[in-house]
Amino acid sequence: MLFVKDVLLRLVISLIAGCALGYGRTRMRRVAGMRTYAITTLGACLAMMIAQYEYQMLNTVWYDPALASSMKFDASRYAAMVVSGVGFLSAGTIVSIGRGSVVGLTTAAGLFSASCLGIASGAGFWTAVGVVAVPMILIMDHSYYIETGFKALMRNMKMHINCKDSSTNTMATVMTFIEDKGARILETDTDDSSLVVAVRLGKNMKSRSVFLAQIADLDCVDSVQELFS
Repeated sequence: MLFVKDVLLRLVISLIAGCALGYGRTRMRRVAGMRTYAITTLGACLAMMIAQYEYQMLNTVWYDPALASSMKFDASRYAAMVVSGVGFLSAGTIVSIGRGSVVGLTTAAGLFSASCLGIASGAGFWTAVGVVAVPMILIMDHSYYIETGFKALMRNMKMHINCKDSSTNTMATVMTFIEDKGARILETDTDDSSLVVAVRLGKNMKSRSVFLAQIADLDCVDSVQELFS
């Protein structure tokens, strides 16, 4: 049977795991932060404990009524429904910006993994929670800088540029400026006043941030952001 101390311990462990995962995302100003991750792990943990509770009750207190009504119960369906439900939540964090440019995949994967940690906590599989949570935190909080560093060494980059209007002259001005700076345009995609441009930087262009700042300083540009897909 699940005693009060077991319930509290499992909820606390799932809460700690969720907060630890979400802290780094909050610090990086992601759409899903500490509260989202903590609620996800707590909810998944609760669903798993409900499954265990019903299984135990159906084999003890509820056994005769369940037998008389031919009730069938599959505890694994609770975990499956948690994963399905979190799938909808995760899908809401994925945003497509132009053709072939997607952001929010790491957040979606993190929420899915957080729900699995909650399920493991609810099942009392604390060893798995501890072993999996640590590398997850390291990957989500620190691998971004390593990945960004590797991508910075590459000369190819993709940018999302918000222009002040969608006129042909504005788009042409931005394109001409990029080429004048020594970058070769590989691919473009426009959507109203938004422009996604894939370029290959020239050998003499050493700073991506300076290049982005120069584009942002154009009178016809509202904002520019490098895309990491």
